[in-house]
Amino acid sequence: MIQRIFILNLILQLNKIYDMLESMTKQQSIYTTELTKRISSSQSIVQKLKEDDVFAQNLYAGLCNIEWYDITDKTQTSLISWRRSGRLIADLRDKGETYLDFYCSGSYRDTLPYITEGHLTDEVQNMIQSVGYAPMMHHVYMNMGEYDKADDAFQEYIKDIKALQEAENKAVEYGL
Repeated sequence: MIQRIFILNLILQLNKIYDMLESMTKQQSIYTTELTKRISSSQSIVQKLKEDDVFAQNLYAGLCNIEWYDITDKTQTSLISWRRSGRLIADLRDKGETYLDFYCSGSYRDTLPYITEGHLTDEVQNMIQSVGYAPMMHHVYMNMGEYDKADDAFQEYIKDIKALQEAENKAVEYGL
């Protein structure tokens, strides 16, 4: 138990050092992806983040390591790390929080309404879809018995890819 606490404290200290170095160099912006720009520009999302702590944690968890694609251009995808997701949420809430207030929050608050990183609630998915992004279903861990639905969607996605490959092969075969 003492070793675990020591390791967690060490991780927190290393993360603080990383943040300090990152802020000193200012080499990276958390708004580097189109998805983070759209989220930060959405008044309804920012307002909800400021008013609802549970939504803030759920949005953080829903952004962590889930690949999102632009609904109008499926080649444009965005994948956000746990740290960047926490920084984005903390910055948008503007309550003096840091990414550490959200980082790993699903891991130690494993009871609803808080969710584990990489999981997605319907509310978060709908809010992100309102800014034009949808999750790549094979990257999403759904909550509360939705695994079968996610798996079915992924199988349909695979079928669509195979159908496109077959169509491309026939087009090449016919010299198109």
